Amino acid sequence: MRSFWVLIVLASVCGCASETAVLLGDTRQKINPALVEIYHQPPDRHYELIAAIAAPPNLPVAEQHAALRRQAGKLGANGVLVGPVGATGYASGTAEHEAHAIFVEKFVEIIY
Repeated sequence: MRSFWVLIVLASVCGCASETAVLLGDTRQKINPALVEIYHQPPDRHYELIAAIAAPPNLPVAEQHAALRRQAGKLGANGVLVGPVGATGYASGTAEHEAHAIFVEKFVEIIY
Protein backbone atom coordinates (compact mmCIF):
# COMPACT_ATOMS: atom_id res chain seq x y z
CA MET A 1 0.00 0.00 0.00
CA ARG A 2 2.87 2.35 0.79
CA SER A 3 4.31 1.94 -2.72
CA PHE A 4 0.93 2.94 -4.17
CA TRP A 5 1.07 6.31 -2.37
CA VAL A 6 4.69 6.81 -3.39
CA LEU A 7 3.67 6.31 -7.03
CA ILE A 8 0.79 8.77 -6.66
CA VAL A 9 3.09 11.43 -5.18
CA LEU A 10 5.76 10.87 -7.84
CA ALA A 11 3.18 11.07 -10.64
CA SER A 12 1.81 14.35 -9.34
CA VAL A 13 5.29 15.88 -8.89
CA CYS A 14 6.45 14.78 -12.35
CA GLY A 15 3.26 16.08 -13.93
CA CYS A 16 3.78 19.53 -12.43
CA ALA A 17 7.44 19.75 -13.37
CA SER A 18 6.90 19.36 -17.11
CA GLU A 19 5.87 22.99 -17.66
CA THR A 20 7.13 25.90 -15.59
CA ALA A 21 6.31 29.60 -15.37
CA VAL A 22 7.93 32.42 -13.40
CA LEU A 23 5.82 35.58 -13.33
CA LEU A 24 7.61 38.74 -14.44
CA GLY A 25 4.62 41.04 -14.90
CA ASP A 26 0.85 41.23 -14.66
CA THR A 27 -1.28 38.39 -15.98
CA ARG A 28 -4.36 39.03 -18.11
CA GLN A 29 -7.59 37.23 -18.85
CA LYS A 30 -7.01 33.72 -20.26
CA ILE A 31 -7.07 33.39 -24.04
CA ASN A 32 -7.32 30.51 -26.48
CA PRO A 33 -3.86 28.99 -27.09
CA ALA A 34 -4.63 28.88 -30.83
CA LEU A 35 -4.51 32.71 -30.78
CA VAL A 36 -1.02 32.81 -29.24
CA GLU A 37 1.71 33.65 -31.78
CA ILE A 38 5.26 32.28 -31.64
CA TYR A 39 8.02 34.87 -32.16
CA HIS A 40 11.64 33.89 -32.83
CA GLN A 41 12.78 37.50 -32.46
CA PRO A 42 11.28 40.45 -30.59
CA PRO A 43 8.18 41.86 -32.31
CA ASP A 44 8.33 45.34 -33.92
CA ARG A 45 5.43 46.51 -31.76
CA HIS A 46 5.45 47.35 -28.06
CA TYR A 47 5.12 44.28 -25.83
CA GLU A 48 5.05 43.47 -22.13
CA LEU A 49 6.79 40.54 -20.45
CA ILE A 50 4.35 38.41 -18.49
CA ALA A 51 6.38 35.34 -17.50
CA ALA A 52 9.40 33.19 -18.20
CA ILE A 53 8.03 29.84 -19.35
CA ALA A 54 9.48 26.50 -20.42
CA ALA A 55 8.35 23.28 -22.04
CA PRO A 56 9.85 19.80 -21.71
CA PRO A 57 13.06 19.68 -23.79
CA ASN A 58 12.56 16.07 -24.91
CA LEU A 59 9.50 16.91 -27.06
CA PRO A 60 9.54 17.68 -30.79
CA VAL A 61 9.59 21.43 -31.51
CA ALA A 62 5.92 21.48 -32.61
CA GLU A 63 4.86 19.94 -29.29
CA GLN A 64 7.12 22.31 -27.36
CA HIS A 65 5.44 25.26 -29.11
CA ALA A 66 1.98 23.81 -28.33
CA ALA A 67 2.95 23.51 -24.64
CA LEU A 68 4.30 27.08 -24.62
CA ARG A 69 1.09 28.35 -26.27
CA ARG A 70 -1.03 26.59 -23.62
CA GLN A 71 1.01 28.14 -20.80
CA ALA A 72 0.95 31.59 -22.37
CA GLY A 73 -2.80 31.40 -22.98
CA LYS A 74 -3.41 30.56 -19.31
CA LEU A 75 -1.48 33.71 -18.36
CA GLY A 76 -3.30 35.92 -20.88
CA ALA A 77 -0.29 36.31 -23.16
CA ASN A 78 -0.93 36.61 -26.89
CA GLY A 79 2.66 35.80 -27.84
CA VAL A 80 5.61 33.60 -26.96
CA LEU A 81 9.14 34.86 -27.58
CA VAL A 82 11.31 31.74 -27.86
CA GLY A 83 15.08 31.52 -27.42
CA PRO A 84 17.89 31.38 -27.92
CA VAL A 85 18.80 35.04 -28.04
CA GLY A 86 21.78 35.03 -25.69
CA ALA A 87 22.86 38.21 -23.91
CA THR A 88 20.05 40.38 -25.27
CA GLY A 89 17.84 39.12 -22.44
CA TYR A 90 14.72 38.47 -24.51
CA ALA A 91 14.51 34.75 -23.75
CA SER A 92 15.63 32.81 -20.72
CA GLY A 93 18.48 30.45 -21.45
CA THR A 94 19.79 28.98 -24.64
CA ALA A 95 17.34 26.20 -25.53
CA GLU A 96 14.44 26.42 -27.96
CA HIS A 97 12.01 25.18 -25.29
CA GLU A 98 12.69 28.17 -23.00
CA ALA A 99 10.79 31.37 -23.70
CA HIS A 100 8.88 34.38 -22.43
CA ALA A 101 5.11 34.77 -22.45
CA ILE A 102 4.46 38.28 -23.78
CA PHE A 103 1.51 40.53 -24.49
CA VAL A 104 1.96 42.30 -27.82
CA GLU A 105 -0.01 45.50 -28.36
CA LYS A 106 -2.28 45.07 -31.39
CA PHE A 107 -3.19 48.22 -33.25
CA VAL A 108 -6.18 48.51 -35.52
CA GLU A 109 -5.97 51.11 -38.24
CA ILE A 110 -9.25 52.86 -38.93
CA ILE A 111 -9.60 54.33 -42.38
CA TYR A 112 -12.27 56.98 -42.90
